[in-house]
Amino acid sequence: MAEENQNQKAPWDDGFRRVAPRDGGDAGSAPRGPRSGRPFGDRRPGRAPEYFVRRDRNERDRRDVEIRPWIRRLALLKTDKGRSKEARFLLEGVRCVEEVAKSSPGIIVKVVLSPAFSNPDLSRLLAKAGIEPETVSAEEIDYLATTVSHQGIVAVCNQAALKPNWDSAHLVTLVDSVQDPGNLGAIFRTSLAFGMDAVVLGRGTVDPFNPKAVRGSSGTFLKVPFESGCDLTERIQFLRSKGFTIVATSPHARSSLDEIKMRKRVAFLVGNEGNGADQRLIDAADETVRIPMNDRLESLNVAVAHGIVASLLWNSRKA
Repeated sequence: MAEENQNQKAPWDDGFRRVAPRDGGDAGSAPRGPRSGRPFGDRRPGRAPEYFVRRDRNERDRRDVEIRPWIRRLALLKTDKGRSKEARFLLEGVRCVEEVAKSSPGIIVKVVLSPAFSNPDLSRLLAKAGIEPETVSAEEIDYLATTVSHQGIVAVCNQAALKPNWDSAHLVTLVDSVQDPGNLGAIFRTSLAFGMDAVVLGRGTVDPFNPKAVRGSSGTFLKVPFESGCDLTERIQFLRSKGFTIVATSPHARSSLDEIKMRKRVAFLVGNEGNGADQRLIDAADETVRIPMNDRLESLNVAVAHGIVASLLWNSRKA
């Protein structure tokens, strides 16, 4: 009994909404959670128990709201499978839509707005590009958006990417198994900021069209040439044949980043947030370096590390 009480959920927990028991309930029995099977709810004598069903934190309670089928189909683009099947992705927020409307308006298929959305500058930009937004209900824009506090605008876009020019490229980022889409988005932003000529995404790296990755890049990822789903072992061999020096980053390397002589053509490797780059890829590199920093910290966030290395390479190239 003590263990049962310990596992009970508080009925006022904000993460749940109350719904009536399917079978009418029984005043003397405790309902069970839909997943855990643990008893929870109001067990006071004389009062029928209630079920508590967890509500999706990204959505409102829409039991009485009809979501049209075409909105539901677009919402499938929030998933990897949906994006892969349709070769499209969702672009959310004023800044992201504005960025793509300026640089690549041809890939925008549709723009949907909430009834309360108002941004005259963006509206003029979309009109100039020949894009006529469609206003949908507040509940439908909530259903389509990927964030809780969204800005009331979502664009549907065809997937596209600039192809790297390997004959003219000088600075390249190799990304191995980065899982966090926010980190990948930040890597794209720093790549653009520091003039990277290409980003090569290895197998196991998160989808660059993931909504969080798109937001993390502020929509700028389409300005950076990139390849995805690559065999990095093969790409390293290819880049070496093009005259690139392959540099891997590792907190355990003997040489510091500021100690090595920078080459004209450099491809540097960054790896998974928890485990770093695959050891076989590090062994295949021409040089392995660590970022000089205070010894009280062993490693940096992968996006931060990428920004530091990209900045150093950018400045050495300009010198």
